[in-house]
This record gives sequence, structure tokens and C-alpha cells, in this order.
Amino acid sequence: MSIQVKPVDWEFIVKTIQRQRCILFLGPEFYRTDDNSSSKQQVFFKQIATDNPDKIISYNDNGFFLFTTPQDKTRMFLKIVDFFETQADDDLIQKIAEIPFHTIVSINPDVLLKKFFEQHSFPHSFEFFDKNNKKDIAEPPTREKPLLYNLFGSVSKEDTLIFTHEDLYDYFKALMGNNVLPLELRTVLETALDYIFLGFQFDKWYIQLILSLLKLHDEKYHFIRYASANALNNDTESLCINHFKIEFLGADNNSFINTLHEKCKDAGILRDFSAAKITEALNELKDDRMLDLKQKIERQYKLLSEYERKLDTETNPRIIMGYEDEMEDIKKNISQYEKELKSDLQPQS
Repeated sequence: MSIQVKPVDWEFIVKTIQRQRCILFLGPEFYRTDDNSSSKQQVFFKQIATDNPDKIISYNDNGFFLFTTPQDKTRMFLKIVDFFETQADDDLIQKIAEIPFHTIVSINPDVLLKKFFEQHSFPHSFEFFDKNNKKDIAEPPTREKPLLYNLFGSVSKEDTLIFTHEDLYDYFKALMGNNVLPLELRTVLETALDYIFLGFQFDKWYIQLILSLLKLHDEKYHFIRYASANALNNDTESLCINHFKIEFLGADNNSFINTLHEKCKDAGILRDFSAAKITEALNELKDDRMLDLKQKIERQYKLLSEYERKLDTETNPRIIMGYEDEMEDIKKNISQYEKELKSDLQPQS
């Protein structure tokens, strides 16, 4: 059944990317077959289930396996990793990387974008959700140093991948428990003005649950939600449009990325992965870090002076001891910041 498609406000999207208020979400249906009839992942998973009936009892349309034994799951893991390493063409990955999103969240466990940034020595952060290990993100993502976050684990760590209903159950139990998303990621999610979903099947219940966890139904968040999608039934389309406030932009992910890439090129904001530009970006990040360290050192010295002044007039022994403890902590901070600054000032070999 055809979907109600609205015109894309390209100017708005480009502006939100420029202002670091737009987040790209990549789903399991993003990488499509040549005729755009189905996802490469779905075709591969169905084929691997057909070819390995002794190891895979079943594979369903929701995208989950039932393996014969845990050992067989591990054996299949290596084949699945090989698939995720090679599923996308280099041109598409490069165009996504060049569009200067400050944050890209993927439901896929691949590391293709991460590898592209690494191969070109471009500053970036990469993290993934691990139900057994809560990890924070060290700094807010920026266009100069974007965050690549895998919501469904990474091929680099087998026990974070979600291939069975049991994996999915454990995942949501962790996600809705104490093991929440990193603070920096939650902050950019809540301050975004524009979400773009490419490659999601919104009729799947777990995708709808993810949308709820992202608070797309919360009216206090007035961001725009764009999404690509193939045919949906009336109930799902109504849910997406009326409850999650999603505006559909057609089913061709490649066409959307190509057009957005062209719009960003016209605006002069595409990332330049040439060596000279990358060196310049690294130097700018280093300069920013050094300025931040200098400001921290200055603040710590001012704070130390304030405590020294208070100490001169204080007579209460307990308060004096408290001041002295605070001053010791401040001196340790100053020492650490000065050590880091000295390290940054040394020329790199």
C-alpha cells in the first residue's frame, strides 16, 4: 500500500546539520539490493538459514534466528560478521561520511563508517550499546569530531549482537534498566531539531518500541522526524504519522543520500577527507583542547586563592581541615592539567 509522502524541506535539513541539531538513524533495511526490492541483510539471512538447516532451526521475518545450539550460533557469527563487513558500497559510505552529521546512530552492528573515518585519519568517536558494560562518551559530538553509535551492538564484540529473540529480550531489559544510554548521546537526542530515519520497517514491534524509547511520542520534543519506508498498512502508517509525527520522504535511501549530499555540497559544508584538511582539523581540536586546559588551570588557581583567603580568617578546626582537603584536591587538579598541557605542547614525532 502506498505511503503518504510529503515534500522534503532540504533547506531545513541542511541548516540543522550545520547547527549540529540533526541526527541520522540507519536501520536494517538501509542497504538495499540493486533493484531496491528488499534489504541485503534480509536476503543474506534467509539464504544462510536455508544453507544451514543443521545449525539454524528457523529464521522469521522479524529478522531473528533460532539456532540449534549456542556453539552453532558462534559458528554462524563469523559468517554474519563477514557479511556486515562487505554489505555496503564504498561510494554510499563515503557520501554519508562527507555529509557533516555530528551524530549517526545505527541499528546495524557493522563498523563500515568507523573504518572509513579511521582509514582517512579523521577525528571521530565510536561506541556501541553493551548490556554488560555501561560506557560513557568522553565529550559531546561535533561536526569536527562526530559520534558514531551502534544501538544494537557491534561485530567487534559477539555478545553485544542481537540475532535471536532472547538477545532482544536481554537488550531491552538492560536498556530500560540501570544500563541506560550514555549521557552525551541522550543530550544530543533531546536537543536535536531533526531526526532522519533511513532503512526502518516501522511495522515491526521492536522498531516501534525503539521509537518510544527515543521519546518520539513526547509532545515536548518539537523536532522534525523524516523517514524512508516501503509500503505500510494503514494502521502502521497512522501510528507513525499521528503518534510518532513522522513525515515520510519515499522509499529510495540512496536517492535521499545522493540529494542531501548534493545540497550540502551546494552549501559548502561537506567534510573534506583530504590529508591537509584532516591535519588542519586535528590541529584545531588540539588548539581548542589547549585553550580549555589553560582556562581550567586559571580557574583552579583562582579557587585556590579563595580558599587561602578564607583560611587566613577561619578559626574552626573542622572547617580549616575541610578547606585544606579542598586545597589539596585543587592542587592535584592543577598538577594534572599542567601535565596534560605540557604533553600537548610537545611536538609530535
